[in-house]
Amino acid sequence: MSLNIEDKGKVKIVHLVGKLDVNLSVSIESELEGLVESGSVYLILELSGIEYLSSSGIRVFISI
Repeated sequence: MSLNIEDKGKVKIVHLVGKLDVNLSVSIESELEGLVESGSVYLILELSGIEYLSSSGIRVFISI
């Protein structure tokens, strides 16, 4: 799983590639929470590179 962030001023585009499962959901959630806490108002989640998304991965998006 890789996470790349493209900074477009107020907008952050988060590119996720790979498998988002229970093992990685905590670290991805932490990374996204860090963006929100640092003042990022608009997040675009680019998910076209996701090969597998578990229910834990979906929970990350809901919590953010």
